[in-house]
Amino acid sequence: MSMKRLILLPFLAFCLFAEGGLSSYAQSRNDKQIYFDALQTTGTILSSVQRYFVDTIDLPTIHALGMNAMLSRLDPYTEYMTPKDAQAFREATTGVYAGIGAIISQRPDSTVIINEPFEGQPAERAGLKPGDRILRIDGKSYARSTTPEVSNALRGKEGTEIHLVVQRAGEPAPREFRFMRKKISLNSVAYAGRLAGDIGIIRLSQFTQDSGKDFREALTSLTEKAPLKGLVIDLRSNGGGVLQSAIEIVSLFVPHDTEVLSVKGRDASSNSTYRTTSAPIALDLPLVVLINEESASSSEIVAGALQDRDRAVIIGEKSYGKGLVQSTIQTPGEGLLKLTTARYYIPSGRCIQKIAYNHLGDRTQIAEEDSLGAAFSTLGGRTVYDAGGIMPDLKIVADTMASMLVYMSVDTLVFDYITRYEATHKTLASPEQFHLTDAEYNDFITYLSTHGFTYKPRSLKYLDQMQELINYEQVPENAAKELEALRKVLEPDIKRDGTRFKRDIKEYIESQIMLRRYHRKGYFGFIMPGDKQVKAACEVLSNPSRYKGLLAPQKGTAPTKGKAK
Repeated sequence: MSMKRLILLPFLAFCLFAEGGLSSYAQSRNDKQIYFDALQTTGTILSSVQRYFVDTIDLPTIHALGMNAMLSRLDPYTEYMTPKDAQAFREATTGVYAGIGAIISQRPDSTVIINEPFEGQPAERAGLKPGDRILRIDGKSYARSTTPEVSNALRGKEGTEIHLVVQRAGEPAPREFRFMRKKISLNSVAYAGRLAGDIGIIRLSQFTQDSGKDFREALTSLTEKAPLKGLVIDLRSNGGGVLQSAIEIVSLFVPHDTEVLSVKGRDASSNSTYRTTSAPIALDLPLVVLINEESASSSEIVAGALQDRDRAVIIGEKSYGKGLVQSTIQTPGEGLLKLTTARYYIPSGRCIQKIAYNHLGDRTQIAEEDSLGAAFSTLGGRTVYDAGGIMPDLKIVADTMASMLVYMSVDTLVFDYITRYEATHKTLASPEQFHLTDAEYNDFITYLSTHGFTYKPRSLKYLDQMQELINYEQVPENAAKELEALRKVLEPDIKRDGTRFKRDIKEYIESQIMLRRYHRKGYFGFIMPGDKQVKAACEVLSNPSRYKGLLAPQKGTAPTKGKAK
């Protein structure tokens, strides 16, 4: 049984495991009997359910559910993937599939639309637009369908023709498109650009097998235009992926043969130390790494390795806290077992695993938000902690989103407004210069009011719960009246809240229009200059003394448990 690529994702296998692992783990005769009995029991149960259960069942589905019920008791990340799930997993880690290159979404009326055609991919080249409602695919009706069904129909073998019939908003007759499916290789660099002051920024969306190459190419492109005074590596909301890509990215900024992490498991064969294997191309370039609570696994390895070597200032919020390593094992029928095989330790010796689990399935013990944990030392002597995640050197909390804006981000009314706006404006300013006029913004608020847009602030939901308690406990009448007065203040009011949150709502609509017209490059080009955490990164990189100060040990540093090598 061969171990596959190491994966670090926050995400009958049992028969193969028991059979293949018998000689390795069942050393005594009693152990062998235990494994044999477990295997035989599993087979007997499945056979009995298949033969005697009162209703006809889908045995593969029941089997997958049973395997995952068992595996979920081990740790938060071990799981069995059916062949279908395994295929999606492989596509996610490779970033490659054959299809049309577009995001689709299902609307409340069960229609499926093109949500975002990727720039330069077959769907965009053929002329498909956001909002196009999919009616037929290769002669079969999908006028009322689901996202998985349509996704499966859109994908196929590379080089095969696809025939799409779609309905475009505002047009009387459907449109037909014929073009070839192609291999879609998504670049994991979501954005690479230059900010004010000759500061570069690269946003990485995930860690696929090509992320190291994608990142290197983006950095090379930025530095070819003109020298950079600093670089922002944006790993916010990057949930991780392929370990090797994380090592390749760290390699760009530290000396050759530098330790990035060590991996330790129960099986000694899985123990190893990973070091950089190539010469750096930006050894002295000042760095800032942006992280948040959704930055996990490979993102934490990059941030942690650079922090432990005092090579980058980490800015943002504490990361997710995933310190476990998974390996993939092929199972019969093209399924996959994603099994936690080790813990990883970044150069200072820290393991940043947040969730403390046991093998009975109780995984509720989580590191306290403000708990620092054990102390360790960076290469230069700074104190860092295994605090259930990577703690930023400079904590900058992102602005919260108003409840009204949360509802807007998923409402089809808002999507349709943006579709109409983009379609009726043949020319638009560049992302660096585009802004809605006050008249256009007021038109948008009026559109929401007249088309039935609804939302409910979270505070009002809590107030409803309070109302139930008051009714149950029979609180005096005057308290109930005060609660009702508060309710009137919190009740949604589109025009009032549209004025109160004008800046945030306006920026959101503008960014979505830029996404439609200029794709993701335009979207990030619009939002990055005004991003609170990006601004903080630029301020640090523009001030060499502050940058060095954040990377220098503080006076009176306490003795530490370990030190980066």
